[in-house]
Amino acid sequence: MSEEKVGKYLDARNPLSSEMNARRTWVIRGEKCSITVRQITGAIARRIVAWSKVGDALERGERFGLIRFGSRTEVDFPASVEILVKKGDVVRGGETPVARIKL
Repeated sequence: MSEEKVGKYLDARNPLSSEMNARRTWVIRGEKCSITVRQITGAIARRIVAWSKVGDALERGERFGLIRFGSRTEVDFPASVEILVKKGDVVRGGETPVARIKL
């Protein structure tokens, strides 16, 4: 599922940007769990580009969209996953593992 929401363009560091800014929300369903990814625009990054469509199969590390000029991405995981990164870590989309499903 992918949903685009029209909104404002507050600075992405502003806590209100999660709720007020333009964003695209993805729900990625896997065999063992589902995760939610929100790509949120900021004051400069005002365009989210979606490369994937609803129903597309994604491989591990595959890119499904981007925010032009960067901005903010939030990921919600179920409690059943092990988080591999901590606040302040630098991660790269499609490269850095951020969580592992517990078996």
